[in-house]
Amino acid sequence: MGEGLACFPNSRRVICFVGIDGSGKTTQAMKTLSYMRNRKNKCSYVWFGEPYLFSYPFMVACRILGFTRSIILQNGSDFIEHQYYRNKVIAFLWPWVQLIDLIILVNLRVVLPVSFGFTVVCDRFVHDALVGVMADTKDGNLPKRLVGRLILRIVPRGSAVFLLDTDVRVAYRRRLDVPNLAYLIVRRKYYRFIAECSGVSLIDVNGPFFGSLKQGIDLRPTNLVFL
Repeated sequence: MGEGLACFPNSRRVICFVGIDGSGKTTQAMKTLSYMRNRKNKCSYVWFGEPYLFSYPFMVACRILGFTRSIILQNGSDFIEHQYYRNKVIAFLWPWVQLIDLIILVNLRVVLPVSFGFTVVCDRFVHDALVGVMADTKDGNLPKRLVGRLILRIVPRGSAVFLLDTDVRVAYRRRLDVPNLAYLIVRRKYYRFIAECSGVSLIDVNGPFFGSLKQGIDLRPTNLVFL
């Protein structure tokens, strides 16, 4: 595992793990972070959750207008489903609002630390946000539209992006905070489409978990995707 990480060029300052819930993003990110810190590298961990700045008042307005639905999950918690696809104006505006938030957050949480010499390990990233927007608007072709292409261009040049691909049934067993299996099936399809459009390589994590961890870490720089 260490041997593979040692092959990262020093100029590669952003390492991102993306994929459906339950694919192992946090495990991969924390193992990578631990290894790099043990080697005395300046690095920081970023959990890149939902980009809610300008998006927050937009979502509040949509909830008041009735374009969200609350679902009780198997663990008893609430899951909020955005049904923005029901209104053409909202479905058009939502990706642009998210684009603005992503530009701000990526610069503050990723680009700024990199400018101070840190290597940033991201648990979730721009690709995850794009999948969320695709699901909210039911627009499977969003990565090919102007706003989708602009969202993907936010990824800092030279970033190493790992798309962790797993069987949705395995992921569903790991997570109690997703509404149903169909939720993961749709999002996995969207992730794979984004990978196809942007050239991001997939890492199969269906095998033994530690084995898949080594598979991801041991990729040589020539096999990484630098956007």
